[in-house]
Amino acid sequence: MSDLWQQLIVRNQEAGPGGPGRSNRIRNRVLAGVAAAALLFVVGSVCTYTVPQTDLAFLTQFGRVVNRDAGPIGPGIHVKLPFVQHADMLTITRDTDDLGKVDALTKDTQAVTFKVSVTTSIPPSAVYQLLYEVGRSGNVDLKRNYDATILLELRNVISRHSITEIAGEGREQVLAELQIAVQTELKRLYGVNVDQVQVSVDKMPASYVERINQAMLSQAAILQSERDRQKAAIDAETAKIRAAGEANRAIEEARGRAQSNLLEAQAQAQAIQVKGQAEADARTKMAQALTANPSLVELEKAQRWDGHLVQQNIYGSAPMPFFNLSPGTPPIR
Repeated sequence: MSDLWQQLIVRNQEAGPGGPGRSNRIRNRVLAGVAAAALLFVVGSVCTYTVPQTDLAFLTQFGRVVNRDAGPIGPGIHVKLPFVQHADMLTITRDTDDLGKVDALTKDTQAVTFKVSVTTSIPPSAVYQLLYEVGRSGNVDLKRNYDATILLELRNVISRHSITEIAGEGREQVLAELQIAVQTELKRLYGVNVDQVQVSVDKMPASYVERINQAMLSQAAILQSERDRQKAAIDAETAKIRAAGEANRAIEEARGRAQSNLLEAQAQAQAIQVKGQAEADARTKMAQALTANPSLVELEKAQRWDGHLVQQNIYGSAPMPFFNLSPGTPPIR
């Protein structure tokens, strides 16, 4: 400001006659403009207020809410009486309240540690209640009140269920019940909307974990036993099939040998029969020939004699007969 004033004085002196009076007038005008601007700034700062896009507000006068029935004041610049009225603002956008790790007892007195967070948003209808009926004005005490209500509902719900329900197949039902309880209670007490309840099990009791591990080991042993039984059954069936195959093969081999022996016996029998028949036929023909020609008897005897005389005389003192070598001549007696 002093530099601007010096420049104005220099320009006024360079302008010629009447410079000092004119310089005073310019200085007065500048001072008046500066004073007016400062006054406007002060009046604007004490007579207006700005509500951000993320907030809603109520205006109070001497500590009492002005025009409550009109509802909360929306975002923008608004006018107020200076030093008399004051704007109380509340952030209404979605916010996640992280409660961290929370312990709760189940129906069977098992201590379970949960991780809990709740996402909420504030409807315009709840702004007045949260500003002036819950804790101190603004968002100061909301988290503390929310947390107390959420913890109470969490422990109430968990206390109605056993550890197996919470950790097992009933987990989804328990979480749904917890979400409904938190939504209902926060809506009833504070008028807020609960968009989501995130609950996860952080730590289970050591005794329960040990039981689970033992159960898993037992289940694994049962599965291994069942696999061994199935393998033994498969091996037995395989051995049975193999034995049946070997028995069938032995039967077929025995059957083949029997068939072969039968065929061989039949062949031998047939050969004997043929031979016997041939011999019988030969004898018949020989008998017929001998009957028809008695001289052939003597020839047959000669063909069969080995050249040796009989060592014992079966005829006693009678003379031994000899072959008749002369056909037609009676043998010598």
